[in-house]
Amino acid sequence: MLLQYSAQKMYDYLNGKLKDYLDKLAARLPCPGGGSVAALTAAVATALVRMVANYTTGRKTYAGVEREIGEILKKAEELQIRFQQMVEEDSLIYEKIQQASREKSSSLQQYLKESALLHLEIANHCPLLLEWNLFLLEKGNRNLISDVGIAAVLAAAAFRAARINAGINFFYLEDKNFVENGKRRLEAIEKTLLPLSCQIEQSVYKILNRQESPKPNGG
Repeated sequence: MLLQYSAQKMYDYLNGKLKDYLDKLAARLPCPGGGSVAALTAAVATALVRMVANYTTGRKTYAGVEREIGEILKKAEELQIRFQQMVEEDSLIYEKIQQASREKSSSLQQYLKESALLHLEIANHCPLLLEWNLFLLEKGNRNLISDVGIAAVLAAAAFRAARINAGINFFYLEDKNFVENGKRRLEAIEKTLLPLSCQIEQSVYKILNRQESPKPNGG
């Protein structure tokens, strides 16, 4: 019988020090690994979106977009919480995969699918991150334009990392319909997400290269 683990008990990354997480990531340990990092990258991208939005709200210059910024802040907070959960959830699922593999359990396919679904969820949310970044690029606080660009780059990186992690699970899954549907979904996201990320990044470069570039924000 497979043991049931508590993600909070076993993999309490979020309440520890950043250095501890990085040390564990670098060590010869199965967890955390690339899957956890994919979720963490998405969480960091979302946190940057929130920072820019927080520096935009409550300012007379941006009063015209106060409602939209408020909506972004609410939804981004909820999304960041979910990404943070997945930073640890990925390790829990991987632990179950390892144990099921060692025991040659029939549950292995179920756990592989759980892992694939987690990374498909990350990938599915990344276009929304870029929509927020595009809005903030055009309407947000101009002094944080570099943070908008970095958030867009990280959102694209999170998608690409999630796609790789989904792919390794697809490789071992026997449910071919699930695999093909997942691959098609990822391909559809990629067609719009990566060009949009590049567009935002290039737009940020153009703004920063103008004579009227925003003041440094120290961040």
